[in-house]
Amino acid sequence: MILKIGICSNDISTVSMLIHFLERFSFAYDIDFNISSFTDGIEFLQCYNNALGSFHILFLDISMPDINGIELANAIRNTPDRDVRIIFISAHNKYIKESFQVQASQYFTKPILQQDFNIEMRRIVDDMISQSMPKLILPTEENVELVFLNNII
Repeated sequence: MILKIGICSNDISTVSMLIHFLERFSFAYDIDFNISSFTDGIEFLQCYNNALGSFHILFLDISMPDINGIELANAIRNTPDRDVRIIFISAHNKYIKESFQVQASQYFTKPILQQDFNIEMRRIVDDMISQSMPKLILPTEENVELVFLNNII
């Protein structure tokens, strides 16, 4: 599985750190990424709108000139692409409440540790894989069983 990742931050060191973390995660968990990075929120939004549904996970910096990460996420959530996972990156936690309003999957405060990054990415990736697997819902006498088709022999 190749996951398409979008990173948007005007801070080059944040972009570099996230790419490095993703490369290490990719190696450790055998997951391939196609990473696109942007240093301008308006440019990112134009690219995103021209390629709806092409990203699986977005890393958005909260503090950027012209348009901040929360505003970007609001614009993204107003598109038909409801499945993209949004992860916020910030030097402070004052926008955590707003991040819930745009269904963020995670909110990292800087500095971010690779170990914390891996734990949350693993959770997000596992959830994405689980949601994409074909499954059956089978009623039983007591309740309902969820059976993944790849578990059927």
